[in-house]
Amino acid sequence: MNKFKYVITIIISIIFLFIIINKTKASIALSFVTLMLPLYWILSKKINVKSFLLIFFIIYPILPSLAGINLGAGVPVLRAHRIAAALLLLFLISNSLFFKVFVDFFKSNIFTFNIVIFIFSMFMTAFFSYDSQATLFYCLSIIFEMLIYTVVIFFVFKTDYEIEQLINSLLISCSILCIFGLFEKISGYNFYWAFGVYNDQLSGALIHQIRDGGVRIIGPFEHSISYAAYIVLILPLFLYKFRNNFKTFNLFVLLVMSAIIASQSRSGILGAGIIFFLYSIFVERKNLILIFILSIPIIIYNAGDIVQYLLNINPFTTTSTEIADSSSARMEQIIFMMQLIKKNFAFGFGNVSANVRSVDNFYLSYFFQFGIIGLVSYLGLLLITIIKPLRIYGSNVFKDQLMIVLLISIIVFCVINSIVTLLSYHFIFYVYIGIISRKLFNKINLNNETELN
Repeated sequence: MNKFKYVITIIISIIFLFIIINKTKASIALSFVTLMLPLYWILSKKINVKSFLLIFFIIYPILPSLAGINLGAGVPVLRAHRIAAALLLLFLISNSLFFKVFVDFFKSNIFTFNIVIFIFSMFMTAFFSYDSQATLFYCLSIIFEMLIYTVVIFFVFKTDYEIEQLINSLLISCSILCIFGLFEKISGYNFYWAFGVYNDQLSGALIHQIRDGGVRIIGPFEHSISYAAYIVLILPLFLYKFRNNFKTFNLFVLLVMSAIIASQSRSGILGAGIIFFLYSIFVERKNLILIFILSIPIIIYNAGDIVQYLLNINPFTTTSTEIADSSSARMEQIIFMMQLIKKNFAFGFGNVSANVRSVDNFYLSYFFQFGIIGLVSYLGLLLITIIKPLRIYGSNVFKDQLMIVLLISIIVFCVINSIVTLLSYHFIFYVYIGIISRKLFNKINLNNETELN
């Protein structure tokens, strides 16, 4: 087996060397991959799967979204996150777990039906669409770059303690992202710029986005909106993790909210508002009330600025031309896109939306890409992720605070998608499905054992 690994390493290294000779611009990144591959092959058997994944989920969200190598000639872009997903797949294969994780998840029959329908609808669009190749690749990327997180989390993190370890990894990476973002806000420098972009047409994303004279932080993401969306989806985990320690709770709420506000993303502010509202209703409100009471002097002192900020992010009261134009553009997009959607209502046009125009609504974009069949299957997956825990837990769901905050995150994810199209934060949805699936599976088994006894 070791000889086989070395042979594969040599072959891949030669391929990379050939690419380096012909693509000088990609030489540094590919040389790094070439050097790391032998080490990865050698160590892959010596690291247990859980430890690998805990490290993986600390690193993955911090990777630069736009960094990578575009080899051209129809070859998929070697983006940083795609390389990371490929390394995860290689790790699973080298440990003879690749098929096991998928089989184990789909045998659980938790969200099997909805995920199968979701994937099947994309394959159907690939068969009927105008760009079958790109659509088919998009479908495969969902399976191997997104769904892989669902199945591997379900397979590896089986106990409450192990799930808590995974949550700790997500909180560590999110804390790092918040610190990076605030450093960018204060200094005006984003060190992710050094990684560049995989397509020169995206170089504009490396330029600071300015709104009302202030820098909108981006971090490793392609846009401030994605940065805020990801952070706000992790926010409920912070509230859950530090609920019993007011000082730590207060510190992390301040850190996360400072990063979200600094992004100047309306979707982030809206999402955070929904989270605090639902958390205070279904989990507990003691810490939030204490924070509010302690903040009263600051609120009074800055009342004018706070009111102006709230008026400015409101599309109906804003005095910002940029925000007003953004709001009106969303309405125009719906009218424009619906005219196109009617031409291929059932199966959509496939993964070609980037060639049409910018769309700021994921559901609208997905409707255009995969038609009404694809949209219904996707909405079905979102809804069942919320409904099934309520059905299995019943009224006891309110006693499981982790499940509640996960459902709050899913609800906010559904809301944010209505005003954001970017995909770089979507992987966290598949992470949450994996955690929810495992908790539901454990709950069903516990109920069955109780009935037998």
